[in-house]
Amino acid sequence: MTETTNGPVTWASLNLAEVNTEGEGVASEIPTGTYKLRLVGSKPSPFKEGVTDIDFVVTEGQYAKRHVFATLPPPGAYSWVPKAAAILIKRLGITQQPGEDLVDTLSRAAANGAGLITADVQENNYTDANGNPKVGRPKLQFFSIASAV
Repeated sequence: MTETTNGPVTWASLNLAEVNTEGEGVASEIPTGTYKLRLVGSKPSPFKEGVTDIDFVVTEGQYAKRHVFATLPPPGAYSWVPKAAAILIKRLGITQQPGEDLVDTLSRAAANGAGLITADVQENNYTDANGNPKVGRPKLQFFSIASAV
């Protein structure tokens, strides 16, 4: 919606109370598939202690320039977390410096134009606390990561 009968759509011309926000039929930002991705950056999650937020961008195809956001829990949360982080680091073709935090390693790699990866991305379907089906942001499958070089 970019035009109304009275001109362009502006925030003032919208009645946000009338906008349908139900998720029925809403798909993830990109569909399930395998994508070539470039690491954009990393930061500590502002919402969960010890969680690492990672930002990738799709580099080719119809969904080029769309972002895929991934998170890794703290390394002691689950046995798969260190393995997933190691796969990511190795496939990016970078190394972690002694004593370096994962966020620092990934941020350094992104700043230095780290290598490309391919990875599977799946839709993130879940049920909220009230039992309502929801579709979240697409999920990067860490164990599918391969070097794209």
